[in-house]
Amino acid sequence: MRFRRKPPEVEAIQYLPENLEEVRNFCALKDPSFLINLGIIFSDFIVKHNDGQIEIVSKEMFEKIYEKTQP
Repeated sequence: MRFRRKPPEVEAIQYLPENLEEVRNFCALKDPSFLINLGIIFSDFIVKHNDGQIEIVSKEMFEKIYEKTQP
């Protein structure tokens, strides 16, 4: 038999020049340079998993993996 994994829903925000404050609040960061140290670039997505883990995903990969479920 073959099985496909059911992906859990996640929260995400796209990192853009005009939403830096939203990104900071989303990640609960006092110093957003933390993200830059991880190699984030504008247009990348920040994904917050159910266990609180934060992951940076390129726009291209994000669009392949995730679909919007609600606004």
